[in-house]
Amino acid sequence: MCSRSRRAWLAYALLFVVLATLSISVLLHAARPPVSARAPAAPLSHLDAPALLRAYCAGCHRSRTRVELAADPTTASVHQDPALWRKVIRALRAEQMPPLDEPRSLHPLDRARLIAWVENTLQSGASARLAARHLAALEYRNAVRDLLGIELSPANALEGDGRQTGGVRQVALPADFPADDPLWALYVDEPSMPAAMILAYQTAAATVLNQVVESPDFERLGHAERCRVLENLARRAFRRPLQDEEIARLARHMADATPLQGFRAALYDVLTSPHFLYMVERRPDVTGAATAQFELASRLASFLWSSVPDEELLADAARGILPVRLNHHVARMLADRRAAILAPRFTNHWLHLQNLDGMDHVPAILRRAMRAETEHFVAFILQEDRDILEFLNADYTFLDETMARHYGIHDVRGDQVRRVPLLDDQRRGLLGHASLLTLTSYGFVTSPIRRGRWILENLLGERVPPPPVGMTNSNKAPVPAASIRRLQDPYSCGRCCHAPLLGLGTALEHYGSTGLWRAQAQTAQPEQEPAPIDAIGASPAGEPIAGSTGLGAYLLGQKDKFLRCLSSKLLTYGLDRKPRESDLDALDQIVEQLAHGPCRFTKLVQQVVASAPFQRGFVERWGQK
Repeated sequence: MCSRSRRAWLAYALLFVVLATLSISVLLHAARPPVSARAPAAPLSHLDAPALLRAYCAGCHRSRTRVELAADPTTASVHQDPALWRKVIRALRAEQMPPLDEPRSLHPLDRARLIAWVENTLQSGASARLAARHLAALEYRNAVRDLLGIELSPANALEGDGRQTGGVRQVALPADFPADDPLWALYVDEPSMPAAMILAYQTAAATVLNQVVESPDFERLGHAERCRVLENLARRAFRRPLQDEEIARLARHMADATPLQGFRAALYDVLTSPHFLYMVERRPDVTGAATAQFELASRLASFLWSSVPDEELLADAARGILPVRLNHHVARMLADRRAAILAPRFTNHWLHLQNLDGMDHVPAILRRAMRAETEHFVAFILQEDRDILEFLNADYTFLDETMARHYGIHDVRGDQVRRVPLLDDQRRGLLGHASLLTLTSYGFVTSPIRRGRWILENLLGERVPPPPVGMTNSNKAPVPAASIRRLQDPYSCGRCCHAPLLGLGTALEHYGSTGLWRAQAQTAQPEQEPAPIDAIGASPAGEPIAGSTGLGAYLLGQKDKFLRCLSSKLLTYGLDRKPRESDLDALDQIVEQLAHGPCRFTKLVQQVVASAPFQRGFVERWGQK
């Protein structure tokens, strides 16, 4: 056979094999019922829920998917990662699992049993645990001040003053930590802290004792009266009524030494007790309504004063009437001098002004002036109970001479920060503050993308998703002007990703990298003429926004979004934890209440304190969404 005939024969044979294979595949596919027509499997009533998970889920979710489940699901594994198991519940309810292309379907009865088991397991985990966080350094110092009248400086009593968002945790106590009281024995997981922090608290307590001096009035008291003084102090430090054993322990300290020695020994015991060093919360349905009221009092004092509750709060908690008197207490506490700490701490939580410390390209004196302007502005709105929409449109600001010269404002002399009226619209509200405009720039270069993201996240409460994999700007370098123009191209993928950010951020382009107003922008080449500023931005819906004035008007038109965002920031600050999906309904209710009448700051705080998340506290970290 010639080579040409042989090649033709091989080609025909290969074609026959391919056609035969395709025919068999088509026949097999036609014989298989469609996925949507799968008959449900018979219920596997002889298997418990963990066995069902092993049978239906473990095969894929141990090797073939990004969601990895335990090979042998147990109650402990559910308690270990409640967020993952809440996703499992959602997938089961939506009938997304098992997938439709799986040969076996899950019978509705088995699906219901699985959902019920995971839900009950999560609930049991929440009921069996307590939530706790240790006092921040500033909270410790404030508590010592309010309990004893002793002022401690950061140099001799701990360091730092920030809250730890998301800092609620559970771990085991070291053996040498004073924990021989009944509270911790009730729970499997007990709160603790590193050994270095324990030593810091013990050292701080010793510093306090060194400032406790002998008082003739205290010496003249009888033993019973001295014990009552200590009991009242410990009750306020522990933020709840004392147990009988705790009272007896204080009495033993007073009986075993001279009055001053006994007082110091008892005071050291109080200041190093986990009941003082930790804010502890348990589920109200486990501990009862009475305990929940004292925890609410503690939460409120920490929120507004960064300290311990006063006698009036504890008295109303003891009488069981605290929830119905919350508005009274909020107004009273905001008017108290101790509430002065709320403004700077909340400002840092919301606006992250502490990050100015890392902007080394800006002179230190100017950074301090920038920060002072914004802190005084926020404090004025909070302490004077102003309309919170003034955050967006206030026709005043707070300047010292350094900041006034930076803005080109005359007749402000000296280092004293004072209220200054604004004669034009360039600096109205937070949008014109140099502190925030500097924080949202890259060094000496402005960044419309970064500024737009800041507006969405901090003024409108929108979550900006992270960039796609491989698209992260790891060097944090500014995006060149040419790249900005390319991103604005309607055919660019960047247009889809960055349009909302660019539209809002571009409206602030008249502000330079340190907040100076400019009509022209410097070009990359020194020999080129400065380019005119194009500050015509756009809303996420595509509506044009003309500069900072137009942006301010747009944000006022988004009043409900701003109120919701600010409410969320205040709620997460008050609870010292991150936002959750379970907050959404409460935030809707807060905004609805604020819609009636002026949006005063006191009213906002009252609504936040009355909300379900604040009433539940941070204990909902486990078992709730």
